Amino acid sequence: MKTYKILKARYHNFFRQVNLLNKRAKKLGCESITVNVIREYQEPHKRTNLAGKEVVVEYLSYVEISLTGQSPKLNGWEVLAILSHTKQGNLLRVVPGKSLPTEYRTREAMCDHCNTKRYRTDTYVLQNEKGETVQVGSKCLRDFLGHASVEALAKYAELLLSAESKTGECSDEGTLSHSERSFNLLGYLPFVSLAIEQYGWLPRSAARANGGSPTADVAFGLMMERKETPSLNDIEKSYSAIEWTREALKKDNLSDYEFNLKQIVDSEIVDYRGFGFAASIISYYNKAMQTKVEASVTPSEHFGTEGKREVFTLKLLKTIDIEGSYGLTTLHKFEDEKGNKAIWFSSNGSDMEIGQTYKVKATVKKHDVYKEVKQTNLSRCVVVQ
Repeated sequence: MKTYKILKARYHNFFRQVNLLNKRAKKLGCESITVNVIREYQEPHKRTNLAGKEVVVEYLSYVEISLTGQSPKLNGWEVLAILSHTKQGNLLRVVPGKSLPTEYRTREAMCDHCNTKRYRTDTYVLQNEKGETVQVGSKCLRDFLGHASVEALAKYAELLLSAESKTGECSDEGTLSHSERSFNLLGYLPFVSLAIEQYGWLPRSAARANGGSPTADVAFGLMMERKETPSLNDIEKSYSAIEWTREALKKDNLSDYEFNLKQIVDSEIVDYRGFGFAASIISYYNKAMQTKVEASVTPSEHFGTEGKREVFTLKLLKTIDIEGSYGLTTLHKFEDEKGNKAIWFSSNGSDMEIGQTYKVKATVKKHDVYKEVKQTNLSRCVVVQ
């Protein structure tokens, strides 16, 4: 049984085209062409990276099918193949589901009915119920078969061959748009790392709110254009980020975001719908490594007494605006002269400037640990100097 592979993204289009052919088959009084799905599978496409290794850059999804159709028989004969005779040799157009004897590969434009060899564009190879074959010119078909409806026999063979040719049209990967492709995560993430190094990290949510191109899209553009190449450090970081993410997600009660990340790192395949999630792997890995470095260099300790209001000397490192159910809240991140971390949530904001050091009177709300780093949670902060 001859099988064909067509792109999964083109399967519905192929099926629609076969249905159009079947309308013509019905007018000829012939049986419909049937598409039999055998399996669905993916094929990896590889490219050599900077390290000299062949890596899978994308996956294409295919459907393997076979075509069946019962060609009408006249006087016990049916069309086996059409031979197209060219200056370069014969082109074999074998009816799907049939097998052509190899002798016809080099057979001249001969008609076994009139025993004449002359210039012919096409000849038909017919087969009877005994398995005997003959080669007949198109103008001799009616005489050989002795039937007025010989056109149906020839035209149905053409329909079957047309269905076969459409499998080729629907297997051309060059017709696929980016949204129909799936890419190897290890082929995509090095470009995310490169994009972050050059332009910084911009998630989709921030790009929608403030404008700009999200990092996920910038990285995809770099990957497709190939004008810039990720460094070995970008490649190594991508491997490490995937392993780090995989380990970090070995826990119960995953959030929806974490579940999506797990799906991507477990399969190591990503398409356009998952680029934003995949790109965040590098961003969060960078933050985790930075936190780890900071923790190892200047380990943070708790300070003050829980529930007690005291005065502390603190440097403002960062502020983050958070939109919640009760309006806008600003998270302030501090550290003291010993590198001990502190945070304060303010619903009214503050006049403090990032990078400046202040004497702050505050209540120690809680001694907490965030991402394995000790931090002191403050409330009711007031600058006293």
